[in-house]
Amino acid sequence: MEADLAIGPVTPTEDRFSVAEPLPHYFETTAGHAAGRLVSFRTNVSGHIGGFDTQIWLIIAALVVFLSCGLSLRGQPKNFTAFKGRLYDRIFEMLGNLVLEASPRTTMDPHIRIVIAFWWLMLIVLMNTFTGHMKASMTVQEELPRLDSVQDVVDHPDVTPVIIRGSTFEEVFQESTRRDHQLLLRRARQAQSVLPPRQIFTKSVFDDVLAGRKVIFLDTMLFHYWVGRFYERLPHGEFYLAREAVLYPAMCMWLNRNVDPQLARVIHIRTRWIAESGLAQRWKYLLVERSQRKSGGLSDSQGQPLSMASSLQLQDIAAVMQLLVAGLCVALITFLAELVVSSRCSPCSPGVPGR
Repeated sequence: MEADLAIGPVTPTEDRFSVAEPLPHYFETTAGHAAGRLVSFRTNVSGHIGGFDTQIWLIIAALVVFLSCGLSLRGQPKNFTAFKGRLYDRIFEMLGNLVLEASPRTTMDPHIRIVIAFWWLMLIVLMNTFTGHMKASMTVQEELPRLDSVQDVVDHPDVTPVIIRGSTFEEVFQESTRRDHQLLLRRARQAQSVLPPRQIFTKSVFDDVLAGRKVIFLDTMLFHYWVGRFYERLPHGEFYLAREAVLYPAMCMWLNRNVDPQLARVIHIRTRWIAESGLAQRWKYLLVERSQRKSGGLSDSQGQPLSMASSLQLQDIAAVMQLLVAGLCVALITFLAELVVSSRCSPCSPGVPGR
């Protein structure tokens, strides 16, 4: 042991117990990787039109075809051409009911009217559910995926893991039999990102973490300390700690066993006083509060608390505008197609009397 006193989160091992003894710990902490992202939420565009899944739409389409065929056979059409004409009209009538929830034409046949009435009532219930889901999805944003485990980091080859050289992380990854730990350490060595602390705890490295290009393996206290020191306020994005921790070390001091026993006793008593007074816990809470206030950890990408309501923006209704543009494009294409068909099928040009 190079020093007589070591301070920080240390994971107990057999070698460390052989050269040092732990003093009363201040608090428990966790150690994993810290990551970041520039955008936390995005508007769920498919949520506006995905109120029903594919199976429901297929069932509705099958019902349209089945009811149209059944209603077209009513009255025994004379030939197949008459049946096709009726089927064409019934399909568009059913689709009109589906889109408009009504029909401008009502049939005089009471039997067909009863079938269409039940079909219309079913559509009212379904379409009200559909539009309600659409309205709700306009106010809900989908959270982008996070890197909450070592496997998540391994699954993203564009993310570089940064490991402190000589730390417990490096030792754990070297001795671990888990495949994700082995792949992670191999990638870090290939990228030459197993670095000493002096090269890791710089603002440029944390900027890369915020941009989502790197993740740093460190304990919670180090994360909160350096984020609070480097950033007064984030312009956009947020830092976050992975939900799956790699280690659960205790924040305490380790004393060399060769130290004078009387001095060791005094240090032990003073350390216990500090732990029992709650000063370490208070320092921890102040550090976490400062870090969260500056890192955007309690806010969304616009810096607004998630518990506050906000007015709808253009990006929130972008899907509705896209549907409107798509509908207008379909209507324009249909209109042009009708003009082309009308000009080709017309016996004579407009304004010219027929012969």
